[in-house]
Amino acid sequence: MRTIGSKLILSIVLLVVGGSVLLGFFTAQNSSKALLYQSEITLTEKSKDTSDYIDEHFKRKYLEIEALAKSQEVRSMDFKIQSEYLAKQLDSQSDYLTFAIVTADGISHYLDGTTADLSDRPYVIEAFNGKTTLSSSIISRVTEEPVFMMATPILTEDSEPALLLGRIDGDYLSSIVEGVTFGKNGYAYILDENGKFIGHPDRTLVNDEINFLNLVEESKKQSDKGSRIKEILTLNQGLINYYYKEKDRYVGFDTMENGWKVVIASPMEDMLSGMTQLKKDFFIVVMVIILLGIIIAYFMARSISKPIQVVKSIGEQIAEGSFSYEIPARYLRRNDEIGSLSHTLVRMTDNMKDMIDNVRNGAENLADSSQLLDRKSEEVTKMSNDISSAIEQVDHGSEMQVQMSEDSARAMEEMSTGIQNVAEIAANIAGNSDYITERVSEGHVAVQTSVQQMNSIQATTAQSTNAIRQLADEALEIGQISKMITDISEQTNLLALNASIEAARAGDAGKGFAVVASEVRKLSEQTADSASQINRLIDSVQSHTGDAVKAAEQGDANVIKGLDVINQLGDRFEEIVRSIAQISNDIGEMSAVSEEMSASSEEVSAAMEEMAATARDASDYIGEVTNAANRQLVTVEEMDQYTNRLLSLAEDLRSSI
Repeated sequence: MRTIGSKLILSIVLLVVGGSVLLGFFTAQNSSKALLYQSEITLTEKSKDTSDYIDEHFKRKYLEIEALAKSQEVRSMDFKIQSEYLAKQLDSQSDYLTFAIVTADGISHYLDGTTADLSDRPYVIEAFNGKTTLSSSIISRVTEEPVFMMATPILTEDSEPALLLGRIDGDYLSSIVEGVTFGKNGYAYILDENGKFIGHPDRTLVNDEINFLNLVEESKKQSDKGSRIKEILTLNQGLINYYYKEKDRYVGFDTMENGWKVVIASPMEDMLSGMTQLKKDFFIVVMVIILLGIIIAYFMARSISKPIQVVKSIGEQIAEGSFSYEIPARYLRRNDEIGSLSHTLVRMTDNMKDMIDNVRNGAENLADSSQLLDRKSEEVTKMSNDISSAIEQVDHGSEMQVQMSEDSARAMEEMSTGIQNVAEIAANIAGNSDYITERVSEGHVAVQTSVQQMNSIQATTAQSTNAIRQLADEALEIGQISKMITDISEQTNLLALNASIEAARAGDAGKGFAVVASEVRKLSEQTADSASQINRLIDSVQSHTGDAVKAAEQGDANVIKGLDVINQLGDRFEEIVRSIAQISNDIGEMSAVSEEMSASSEEVSAAMEEMAATARDASDYIGEVTNAANRQLVTVEEMDQYTNRLLSLAEDLRSSI
């Protein structure tokens, strides 16, 4: 069984451990973000500083080679003087492998006597335009090794175009970036404007002229972050995160003045390397906090659980009936819940002692009262038996009275039912006669409405007949007009035919008129055809109009006959209404008499029913009294049993106390 102390220790330990772990998690997260942010800033600043450093380095190189080109020996354009002078300078210029003089035809003359045609080299072409230039890492046509070429114009005495050329080792930039580190595994490299490696700790990338874009494609295959590497070539400066060779990496980059990119790359674990020691320190702190929490929890639990165990022991003694215990004074002096519990236990003990004394006295009084109650119960039992016998005799007489009252009530109910049936039948007949009267009245109204409607129909039919006759007359007039149109079209056709004959006689001069005459003849023929069609339609309309006039006249005659029949029907309805009204009055008088008889019989039946109900109530009351007397007798017997048991319990209680 788990004790309160063990539960308390476990709760505090879990709280301390959970809080420490949660605090550690958020601390690690925030520390990682802060450290990563600071590392990103440092990485970006370092790429900028490195770019500025290399720019300054090349500026000095530009000044050095320009100073050599301005010397009297180089400007003399005497190759012997130039070579001797430049050979001496080569000893003090350790960054240069050799020097060369490039003449106007683009041929370079090196100090060792070798020559090469560099007229197609971009840096040579740009230098001839008056600007000091530096090439990217290229494969020398003389040594076939990667080199950097620096060229600057020579202000010759005879103004003949010429260049001073300095060949720099291809490892020149690689040796510079080798000294640039970041963290444990961070490194720097340099790309030209086309993305080719021109300086890298891994010199094979420079010697093999590997292009940075190839790494972009490889990185894109490994992670969707790979496409961000391209930003190095498109942006002037910045910081990007990408995945390459199974590692998450960060790079900071900056653009030099000549467009080359200085890049510093670092794996993410190097940027977060400071977190390792922080995690160790935090783990030690968490373990110390947990240990202190366990110690504090132990003493807190002990200070709470030990007094509870003492109280538990005292409670067990009280349960066994012993009050000889003594609560330690140090618990009574405490001002917390333990002190309150101790004082409460003392008060409870005192109250229990007083209660036991009261129970002892009550038990003695209970025994005396139980004996007295036993004697009274015997007397009540005898009285209950006498009352029960008397009530049984009264109950028998009440049952006979109830039976007679019920027989009389049933007879009156049957008579009342018959009278009510007669009244209901009369009422139904009266209601039906009223309904018939209403329906006949409605029929009379409908007949009158029909008469009015037939009169209206007769008037409308007469109007329709007149309209149809007028339509027939107008159709006849249209036929006459159509005949006139037919005659006109025939005359027009004859005129057009005559015009055609006259046009034919006129020869060429009448061709135009012949065409017009032909068109007029066609129109007259079409007009004649249309007029014929109109005549046919008019004949059809006249035929149908005649039929319509006959039908309208026949309908008018039928309407007159129907109007006579409906008038006769209206007279018959008036006679029926008068007859039904007389019948309804007679039935109403008969229904009123039946209702009076039914009301009288209901009053008599109600009186008999009330008398029977009174008798039944009296019988019920007598039955209830009988049952009450029987229950009282049973209760008295049970009371006698309880009294005996109470006497026994009082004796047992007295003995136990």
